[in-house]
Amino acid sequence: MTKLPKHLYCSNCGTLLPKNLMNSLVLGEIAYCEDCGQKFQFKITGVESEAKRKPLIDWEKTGVDLQQNMEKLGKNIQKVTKVVVRKSIKTAHKVGEEVKKFGKEVKKFIEED
Repeated sequence: MTKLPKHLYCSNCGTLLPKNLMNSLVLGEIAYCEDCGQKFQFKITGVESEAKRKPLIDWEKTGVDLQQNMEKLGKNIQKVTKVVVRKSIKTAHKVGEEVKKFGKEVKKFIEED
């Protein structure tokens, strides 16, 4: 496959062509300079025509990767939530014990008077 340059310039007016225009050219589409209207088209032949049939982004793999990452995220959220809930229950239990102790002390104080 022919190696493409990092930047392309319009042969008519010298304007730097944007990346989306370069991507269109790689796919064998016709593109036009946004400044002067110069027409561009790569002629793709043989092995290079594979690039035209293959998308630049493998959406199926991207979707699978995204799904796997979302599943991992869900599991991590479950773990963190369980820890937070457990700590909250322990804290609530401790607070309840402290309230009981305070209640007993108040009762003693009232009874002493």
